[in-house]
Amino acid sequence: MSSGRDLLGWVGGASGALAHVLVSTRRIVPDAFPFQGLNIVGAALLSVASLHGGALPSSCVNLVWILFGIRSLAGQRRCHAAALRDVAGREAVRRVELALVNVVVVAA
Repeated sequence: MSSGRDLLGWVGGASGALAHVLVSTRRIVPDAFPFQGLNIVGAALLSVASLHGGALPSSCVNLVWILFGIRSLAGQRRCHAAALRDVAGREAVRRVELALVNVVVVAA
């Protein structure tokens, strides 16, 4: 290994490979934070190593890969927030239904 740049590249490559091995062996799912996080870290390290090595196309592709990962995580956050709002809404409806049942039972 000739430099710290090489080490960054190796760690970045290992991070991306680990992410894909974990998905392939069904230990994590592709839309989960661990997969996206490993991919983002791996792509960032590979991008830095590529840029310092003068491989601009590789560095740019890895920057795009980082954006894909960030976009995926942001989308998951929006979906999770929507799911929580849906559950909260259903819980509120359930409380109203129970209150109405209590009113009907008391009135009867």
